[in-house]
Amino acid sequence: MELTAFIATCILQFFIGFKIVEGQCDSKGTCVCHCINCISGCITCLPGWSGSTTNYCQKSNTFYQLNAMDKLLDGDLNTYEMAKGQDPFVRVQYNYSTEIDQLDITAVLENGINYTVFVKQLPYTRDELDICSKFRYNSRSIKKTVTVTCNRPQQGKYIEIVASSSTETTLKVFEIERFECANGTYGGNCSKLCSDGCNKQCDKNTGDCICKGGRWGNLCNGTCPSFCDKNTCNSNTGDCFSCISGYYGVRCDKKCSSGCQDSCNMTSGFCISKPGFYSTNCSLQCPTTCLNEFSNLLSRWTEQTCFSQSIF
Repeated sequence: MELTAFIATCILQFFIGFKIVEGQCDSKGTCVCHCINCISGCITCLPGWSGSTTNYCQKSNTFYQLNAMDKLLDGDLNTYEMAKGQDPFVRVQYNYSTEIDQLDITAVLENGINYTVFVKQLPYTRDELDICSKFRYNSRSIKKTVTVTCNRPQQGKYIEIVASSSTETTLKVFEIERFECANGTYGGNCSKLCSDGCNKQCDKNTGDCICKGGRWGNLCNGTCPSFCDKNTCNSNTGDCFSCISGYYGVRCDKKCSSGCQDSCNMTSGFCISKPGFYSTNCSLQCPTTCLNEFSNLLSRWTEQTCFSQSIF
């Protein structure tokens, strides 16, 4: 059993070394395991992975070992980079330019210091447009992980953290992480599964997605009404575009009168009557005293008129 668990773990680590995050969970809710032991139950996540152990650690640190020589990307919260002086900074480079909207930064925060986080394309320039976020820390000095959300998504391959102070101070940064849910999952802890009604990957924060045919709603977990024509409906409201013959209403949940010659109007239910029926929705039968059972009745009339032959 232990040998089997060891082999399974080695195989998982081999694949994770290639940063595979595509298709980790399928539409049936089956997820790839990113746990140290996938045989007897998930208790501890593999390095670079975290999140709910219930669905096998689907929260990926996409910065993990992108540059194995950099202490800020090694996944070790005990190693660090440090700078001292007035306005000290640390800078990290990763292998390719990417869009960043949120970072987790583990550092020693000092009382009364303003921190600025830059995401940029060039290493030695600083521009207002490169600022991801600013924050001020007002409490006792402590090692802490802070989640920094950019004012807008930033594109770049360098992250620079600056500690602004009028006097000399120390900046000590242990780790910079960027978390992303594996495909097929979403939510803060990547513990929720995208709906099987999603046509493609759902939004990894909200779960919203583009729906497959026959599904509707932000999460595409609604099913189009049964009598929508071609099983298609508005993906936002669930209303049908048209109904199959014999039904009407925005959800096609009302039956056309049995007196309708063909299908009825989708909005009103009005139709052309079969012989022997009358009224706007053809729900009333002609009196048996009418010759050949044909009559004509307009809604404004108070009495019906029989005809000796069909009026259709």
